[in-house]
Amino acid sequence: MRTLLVVLLVLLVVTALAVTRIPARLAIEQLPAGPVQLVQPAGTLWQGQARLFLEGEALGLVSWDLDALALGSLTLAVELSLNGSAVDLSGPVQINRDQEVRFALDGSLGNALLVRVLAPYDIRIDGDLELTGVRGAFALPELLERIQLQALSGALAWDGGLTSYTLQNGTTTTQLPPLSAQLALTEERQPEVEVYTPGVTYPVLFTSITSEQFVKIGVTRRFTEIARMPWPGSEPDHAVVLEVEQQLF
Repeated sequence: MRTLLVVLLVLLVVTALAVTRIPARLAIEQLPAGPVQLVQPAGTLWQGQARLFLEGEALGLVSWDLDALALGSLTLAVELSLNGSAVDLSGPVQINRDQEVRFALDGSLGNALLVRVLAPYDIRIDGDLELTGVRGAFALPELLERIQLQALSGALAWDGGLTSYTLQNGTTTTQLPPLSAQLALTEERQPEVEVYTPGVTYPVLFTSITSEQFVKIGVTRRFTEIARMPWPGSEPDHAVVLEVEQQLF
């Protein structure tokens, strides 16, 4: 019995060593086509890097480093980082035996990326967006399709600056103060963002994504004053006085 256990242990070690030497290129070539693409891979399946593209847009260089100890609990754990001209993110990602992906990210999204993302909505802002403790979970099979989040939390922060947006009566440019936001999921498990400004204890903006893939924005009376377009009514400052919906591009 002891000899059998030794043989099994040796086979396990040899298999693990073999896996660590599998070129990343061979593994990535097996991935099906989808919105997420990895190109120009280098290194091994255990530790390597590749260029990341999302919906055809280059985001930067993604690097990975697997945690061998986590394999003992049938969990694939990897430390990821994504570095590009407009993105700097890093944190652990885990895939458990139930094919659930959990991630925790910190870093920043640069202004160039924000301008590109907001352009279809006729919005332009200055500055970068900081991410702190952004955590979430989703099912692994959804990675190459439309991801349905099962959990979401974390904080965002923006230093403020000039903001331009276009409405029916033309384009308006205004100076906004620093804003912070809390991430969560609605009861329907759709992403939701509550936006705060210094000195105010209640959210001044509400943003969510509906199941029909529409962005829904609720604007409070207080935010209309911040944006220098004060609401003429007599509602309290925390009341939502304007709601806007627009389909995601």
